Amino acid sequence: MAKFLILQADYPAGRGVRGMNLCRFLKIFHGRRAVETISTADLKRSGRKTCDTLFIGMPTALRRDDLAQIRYGKAILFDYLDVPGAAWYDSDKEFLLSLSDRYLKAWTEPGWDNGIKFGVLPIRRFPGLSFGLRYRRATAWLRSERECDRTYDVAFVGSLTGCSVANQRVQWVREVRSAGDRYRFWGGLIGSPSERRDLEQQLGGSEELFCRRRRVGFFVYFRHLLQSRVALAPA
Repeated sequence: MAKFLILQADYPAGRGVRGMNLCRFLKIFHGRRAVETISTADLKRSGRKTCDTLFIGMPTALRRDDLAQIRYGKAILFDYLDVPGAAWYDSDKEFLLSLSDRYLKAWTEPGWDNGIKFGVLPIRRFPGLSFGLRYRRATAWLRSERECDRTYDVAFVGSLTGCSVANQRVQWVREVRSAGDRYRFWGGLIGSPSERRDLEQQLGGSEELFCRRRRVGFFVYFRHLLQSRVALAPA
């Protein structure tokens, strides 16, 4: 029997967003055998599961009949998505709220849904960050940086989280780009060829919104953030 069972979110995103970041965190503190992950589709084909705590990734296609496969002590909802508040989408909100009033997010804000107790999820930190910070401290004597001397006014690199004009990342990069030469900008959106085409069709032109690099390595990203006066951090 696993101490924790993570039901992965039914969302077209990376494994970390679907629940693996939480899984890694729990394994560090409770051991590999204490944690199990499963998708909603696999749950329907699996045998009975038993756990102390059931984490349900949002949004989810989970229905009451599916839950009959699981015996658990308590349930907790969670999501790693870049949206404020609970990410219900097409989930059965009434059913899920009957299971738990606890909800974990990557960040919290006052004024979110009443009646839900929001908590904070563990964030996976890139291993190179510690090395980058140590290197920066060790080479501080080589630099005489001041905020006004930085190369860029604004920096942002981020993957598309949905090819929609209403996407907050798209809106923010469009706003910066529409200012012309007013801001010295580094970065842009990262997207697959199909995502680029979808956004191009909606906007009638979107090339300036995308980063020139198809992929941006961590140390390149870190260096440019340090050279910028402002780093955009969409919710």
